[in-house]
Amino acid sequence: MNSFIFSKRYLFSRKSRNAINIITLITSTGFAVCTAAMIIVLSALNGFVGLVVALYSTFDADIKITPKQGKVIHTKNIPFDSLKTNQNIAFYNEIVEENVLLKYNDKQTIATIKAVSNGFVEATRLDSMLLDGTMLLNDSSNFCCLGSGLASKLDINCSDELTPVQVYVPKREQFDPLNPESSFNNQFIYPSGVFGIQQEIDEKYILVPIKFAREILEYTDEVSALEITTKKNTNIPLLINKIKQIIGPEYNVESRAEQHASLYKLMKIEKWIAFLILAFILLIVSFNLIGSLLMIVIEKKKDFSILHAIGMPTHKIRNIVLGEGLLIASLGSIIGISFGLALCIAQKQYGLIKLGGNGTTFVVDAYPIVVQWFDIILTLLVALLIGIMASIYPAKTALKIQNIRDE
Repeated sequence: MNSFIFSKRYLFSRKSRNAINIITLITSTGFAVCTAAMIIVLSALNGFVGLVVALYSTFDADIKITPKQGKVIHTKNIPFDSLKTNQNIAFYNEIVEENVLLKYNDKQTIATIKAVSNGFVEATRLDSMLLDGTMLLNDSSNFCCLGSGLASKLDINCSDELTPVQVYVPKREQFDPLNPESSFNNQFIYPSGVFGIQQEIDEKYILVPIKFAREILEYTDEVSALEITTKKNTNIPLLINKIKQIIGPEYNVESRAEQHASLYKLMKIEKWIAFLILAFILLIVSFNLIGSLLMIVIEKKKDFSILHAIGMPTHKIRNIVLGEGLLIASLGSIIGISFGLALCIAQKQYGLIKLGGNGTTFVVDAYPIVVQWFDIILTLLVALLIGIMASIYPAKTALKIQNIRDE
């Protein structure tokens, strides 16, 4: 005799007490709501992770080479030909970074200049993030581009072609305590555009041509980093290992995820904390399942006695209750996951839930959604596991009520 047939019959048959039907419906609904919430929340968090990765990809390269010791790399020590001829490398950019003092009209602030070579804008598609003005970053012009937060602090007006940004940097080997101003190199550069990527970047960086930075910093061939943009479908870990073999152990070679390891780790922790909270809520919902199964066991005790009397093994009687609990949990979970997926697809297609209200500006208008199969499978498995765990006690109780010895 198949225990599952009895489980299904008891689940869908009419109960003598209406309260059992109500509790069973509440339990199944609770599983549906919790699993739908899991799918929606996890997909939304996946969407934000993808959004952050996409935003950083417009500013950070796929691979970044930095010195393990000191601040700069002498490019004469790097075998450029071996790197540039690699078929997986699309763009190769020299970068100089340094903290500076900026002045514009009567306002001033501390910032970080990121000096870039001519191919940087094409490699990063940074021009797609422009909020104002144009992107003019090449050694043949004297223009800069500022993050929106930095531009706001200085009250930058890109349409004002007569007012430059003054850049101050300490001289490398000269400091006069009697005349501190003479200890700084000072040059002018004109703002051509304002970009908006991410708050941390927007409030920190001013982009300038690398020729300008080398002049004010008194550099010759020095760079702070080498940034590499890879071609599509490149195996980045494999390419990193090849680059390490070419340039030697004196340099750090990091992927984009490694450049922001703490950020990516934090986002993953947030995702799994949210999952654990929802799983805990599902665990609380499972107490309703225990109550529902206990009431069914009490109602069907006569049936269990008859089944045992005609020879049904005790483990199959126990499996009837376990199967019914699993059916309640799986039915609610499948409905909840299906509903959650439907909402995610609708949000992705039509942007039903917006970010902020009228007048607010975000990188995207609606909550981003990315559905992952792993999240769906994990949610279903956790719901079924909780359903089985909640059914164990009622299943044992079914035997105790009839004084049936568990075999």
